[in-house]
Amino acid sequence: MMQGFVVLFTTRIWQMTAINLVTIGLALAGLGLFGFAPALAACLWATRRIEDETVAQIVPGMWREYRREFLTLNAFALPHYIAFAVIGALLAMITGIATSLLLTALVFVALSLLAGIVVKSCLSGGIADTFVNAKWAMALAPYRLLLSLAVLPVLILVTAWQPLVGLYFGLSAWAVLISGFVIPGIEAGFPNASEKEALS
Repeated sequence: MMQGFVVLFTTRIWQMTAINLVTIGLALAGLGLFGFAPALAACLWATRRIEDETVAQIVPGMWREYRREFLTLNAFALPHYIAFAVIGALLAMITGIATSLLLTALVFVALSLLAGIVVKSCLSGGIADTFVNAKWAMALAPYRLLLSLAVLPVLILVTAWQPLVGLYFGLSAWAVLISGFVIPGIEAGFPNASEKEALS
């Protein structure tokens, strides 16, 4: 029994490390900004399959997902990036109560971006579908998305403190959290999602 646990544990560590390193590589392949959204979608796609597939199967699948969703997810993410830039510029110039409103808007934009990436990792569809599905996801699981987003600064701090932890597990651990916590909260809204094995 103990031997089986050790084998399972080491297998999961290897899978998480491989997924994380591939995710970083895919993000860098898209020059960071344009690689982030499709790389995270590929990471989410992969973490939902760690119990059923080997690393040798997952890694090529991540590359396929990344290529398939690259244009759609970047078209979805671009307005969000522009909104981030505009809000950031306004925050640098404005003080007072307007700052709170801008920070709220910043969180809303981040939630929308995360929701779109999450549903796109589960569902096939075009740009318009992704915007609509992101709105549904935000309506179905706003607090789950918010809590998952709140974990991101913690992961960034841990990575700054222990860079190897971030290098080997940062994004894949976050993706496991999203897959296990956010996706179950939104799957009821997408009962016919079958193109990417539904939301499982």
